[in-house]
Amino acid sequence: MITLALVDPLDSATVLQWWSFEEKTEITVGRSSQNDLVIRDPRISRHHIVLNKLPFPLDREEWQLTNLGKNDVFVNGEITFRGVVPHEGEIQLSPGGLKLYFFLSDQLTAERLIPSNLRRIPPQEVGLPGLPPAVNSPPFNVVDQLAQDFGICRHLNNDPDHLFCSHCGHPISIQRSIRQYDLVKVLSQSGAGYTFLAWINPIHSNVPIVITESVVVLKQLSAQNIRNPTQLFMHQAMTLNRLEHPAIPRFIDFFTEAQQFYLVMEWIPGSSLEDYVRQSGVLSPAQVIACALQICEVLHYLQHQDPPLIHRDIKPRNLIARYRDGRIVLVDFCVAKSLLGMEQTNVQGGGYRAPEQIHGQTFLQSDFFGLGATLLFLLSGKEPARIHGYQPHGAKYYLEKLPGIPLALGEILGHLLHPNPNNRYPTVEAIQQGLKIVHQSLR
Repeated sequence: MITLALVDPLDSATVLQWWSFEEKTEITVGRSSQNDLVIRDPRISRHHIVLNKLPFPLDREEWQLTNLGKNDVFVNGEITFRGVVPHEGEIQLSPGGLKLYFFLSDQLTAERLIPSNLRRIPPQEVGLPGLPPAVNSPPFNVVDQLAQDFGICRHLNNDPDHLFCSHCGHPISIQRSIRQYDLVKVLSQSGAGYTFLAWINPIHSNVPIVITESVVVLKQLSAQNIRNPTQLFMHQAMTLNRLEHPAIPRFIDFFTEAQQFYLVMEWIPGSSLEDYVRQSGVLSPAQVIACALQICEVLHYLQHQDPPLIHRDIKPRNLIARYRDGRIVLVDFCVAKSLLGMEQTNVQGGGYRAPEQIHGQTFLQSDFFGLGATLLFLLSGKEPARIHGYQPHGAKYYLEKLPGIPLALGEILGHLLHPNPNNRYPTVEAIQQGLKIVHQSLR
């Protein structure tokens, strides 16, 4: 019996995933879906390492590791091209990269043997069960040495749904190019502009040829009906550039071209909570609370900036369950604004925007309404606008529309969704405290 444990790169004290193999004599690891362990990380080659059971010695079981990738692999801290793996060994797949723990035992035994500084994810921290990546999801490492050197890949024999070539990783077709960015697909369109999935073409870029984040999200922002658009977008770019949180996409670039404004952000491979519910069904109250606590962590970070920040568009479509671990990431920050009196703009929504936003007013508690409406969708699978209307007094009508949910959770929704922002929770901390109390009662 072979057991392997993948360690969270953002938290060395967390095991993300376990694999166990009972009768296999060869185990492959890499980005390609053909591997036994598929790990989609930019530092992992399509076929990265292979573990083979040695036919000798006969008195004990031994496994050998062979490095097939481009990066160095370390076994218990030593660079290894080919060598025997200790019975309880640490395999680091690249310099400073992901780690696998290797055990000649079943998972229950491995959990007792795993180093004491590691732990399982507690139930309240678990993300959503990961959906498999869509067939047209772009690869993480999109630079192929052969195509880079000779440009000979003709993108043959690709699945019709694929956006990127399975051989070289380059886009199969592009819509157009803006500077070094090749636009591959329109992700969304709204009054605020277009959002594209884009690829940083190394041929037209000043960045190094070997890049780890070639797939990005590019937002073309509309400047219609906005006074001083350059000042506004520069302010947004500077705001986004200083945000640093694992559940917020990283800011990459900001520029103007042909009187258009563009923001470039990190691409988060995952499924929106909207798509997740459409595909997998509504969530249990315990799962909804787990999601809410993760979202609250991001809101806490934003509202404790100086000055505080309001996202203004909290909804399931802007919350991504990351494929790697099911953790939730908040995206679409082009409408985030500061409390320093930046110009008001309306955000369109389907029952997720707070009543005061309709009238051009926004408060910290406006994001709390979006959180409550999102939880409403996760519990029911229905758009909030189809469940409730804005009523001038009270909020208990929300409980009546969702029979069967725990009363305490319904009361939290009632506070989050109150039409009057003064009657919602005053702080994120108050929401978190209420959610944790309800979560304890469900265990």
